[in-house]
Amino acid sequence: MKKLKIFLLTLLMVITLLPVNTIAEGVQTTTPDVTVYATKEQMMDGTFAPNADGTADKDKKARIQFGKDDIGRDYQWFILKADQGVEGDNTVIFSMDFLADKRLFNSSSEAKIIYDYTKDDITVYSEIDSDNDGKVTVSGNHYGASDLRKDLIAMSSNENMFSPAEQELMNATPIKTYDTNNDLDYITNDKLYAMSSGGLYSNKVKLGSSNKLTISTRTYVSYYPTFHGWLRTPDNGHAPTDGGDVYYLECLGTAQTVQYKSTIDPGIMVIPASNLNLTDVLFASAAKAGSTEIIQSDAVMTLRLNGADKNIGEVYYDEENKEIIVSKGSTENKVHLILQGKDSRNWYYSKEITGKEVIKASDIENAIGLTPELILANSKIWIEITDTDGMKYAVEAKAVQEINSVEVKIDAPEAGKDLATDVLDITEGINVDSITWETSDTTAGYNETYTASIKLSAASGYKFANSVTPTLNNEVLSSVSKNTYGTLTVTYVFGPTAKDEFVKAYDPDPITVENGTSLEDIKALMPTTVKVDTKGQKNIDKPVSWNPYADIYTSYDPTKKDAQSFTIDGGVDLGDSISYSNDGPPQVKLSIFVKAAEVVPTPTPVPPSSSNNNPITGNTTDDGYVVPNTGVK
Repeated sequence: MKKLKIFLLTLLMVITLLPVNTIAEGVQTTTPDVTVYATKEQMMDGTFAPNADGTADKDKKARIQFGKDDIGRDYQWFILKADQGVEGDNTVIFSMDFLADKRLFNSSSEAKIIYDYTKDDITVYSEIDSDNDGKVTVSGNHYGASDLRKDLIAMSSNENMFSPAEQELMNATPIKTYDTNNDLDYITNDKLYAMSSGGLYSNKVKLGSSNKLTISTRTYVSYYPTFHGWLRTPDNGHAPTDGGDVYYLECLGTAQTVQYKSTIDPGIMVIPASNLNLTDVLFASAAKAGSTEIIQSDAVMTLRLNGADKNIGEVYYDEENKEIIVSKGSTENKVHLILQGKDSRNWYYSKEITGKEVIKASDIENAIGLTPELILANSKIWIEITDTDGMKYAVEAKAVQEINSVEVKIDAPEAGKDLATDVLDITEGINVDSITWETSDTTAGYNETYTASIKLSAASGYKFANSVTPTLNNEVLSSVSKNTYGTLTVTYVFGPTAKDEFVKAYDPDPITVENGTSLEDIKALMPTTVKVDTKGQKNIDKPVSWNPYADIYTSYDPTKKDAQSFTIDGGVDLGDSISYSNDGPPQVKLSIFVKAAEVVPTPTPVPPSSSNNNPITGNTTDDGYVVPNTGVK
């Protein structure tokens, strides 16, 4: 029999600890239960608030781990809802376990004690503080003056119990408590506070500002066999001790009732309530980084704070392609991807991310043991780190957005300016990988056509649709090619750039010819081109046409011995690539000079001498010319 019991116990343990590849057939994957994954809104909007009678349905009982108790164990709290008496995004939390054990409500057994009231109580106590010294006399069961409250204040600032980061998330709650000695309600404003009773022999307690929330303790502590916890409500109606009695919560098995006890009883536990600042909280989850598991619907959750400024990385999911695209940022902390969902079970998947990865849904299905297709949009997906402050910071996944149309604007080629190397504007979610031109030039010329090819890629979280309509400079294009790896190339031919503009034409150098040169020879010497400056070019040669009716053609006389000069007009042909004014093509002038004929000098007569026989120069004739001397006598 003993062996049979051991076998059955072992079988039960095996069934209870089934691995994550247990298959749940025919159940569509959905979002996880709110008790194992709760958004900030759900923690505030009453999703976990008790019913009107203070009871709570099973699916409304959610717990989070926050801080540690006085012996170092992770401390657990129930979540309720936002407290309207506390500013900002917040939620009320309370515990049905002890934060500290065996504490006194008040160490003094005196019937009357002194309360150093705080600024929160000035309006309450200033009227009865006759000497205005900030002190009033109260009963020994006064919560504001109690050692219990001092303990709670000390614990809220104890870094062994609540880290500095956790302390920053704890809001002070203004609560009212009755002062039996002065017959008034006073206010304390602390991060941890004792709850109030719902009445003697009741199983209800109250919490939150002005005790606006009531909970039935039996709903929350039925699994504790023995439990005694201080409340803050004073009791004077049952044979009070010198200092008066205080209510406490007594839990024996499934019976929970509010009783009264002496303030100096040393065996009572501390069961606090508090309020969490949810401003920077994204959600709470029972998933754990570094493992893949099936989890129970009452598992304890942990807060995830907004990690947008922690350089954690990016994560997106593509429902169509059934994949998760995730990349680690520059953080030095370990980054884990977590996906949490539900079929017939609550489950989560986790994987450490060291770079950029694409994780297929089929890999997750195999790891978890899912037979229905994993619907990523129904799951909760994020990446997270545990930072040096001990808190978990997360970046939530976004759905990949499909790009159906692309609008690009670039500077069109402009003569004399550099060809564009970057875009002016582009559709969100698109990166420009390159802009190339079908020319080796980097500066645009005049009256030229240029073809641009722009290579585009989808940014993280985006993808191109199978059919993409590109628009360049507001013109819809037909030339587009979708490349491998999700890139896109848009090609566009830009029309001719502007024509060059005429600036100046230079008159050619003058022509000088010898007297008697024929007109044809002169025409052959006339230049066929002249130098021209344009806006974009200097000293370029352009054809010139000389006026066929110029004076030279009608007035030039090659037999004339005198010098002659002519000026002939010419029209410059700039072609189609250069623009000029409406006055017509530019004109130049050519100067032509014809030299005068050379004059042959007349011989100079030599006068006769006394001797006709000059031995050096020869003989001189009678008419004056010299006859050379031949040396013959």
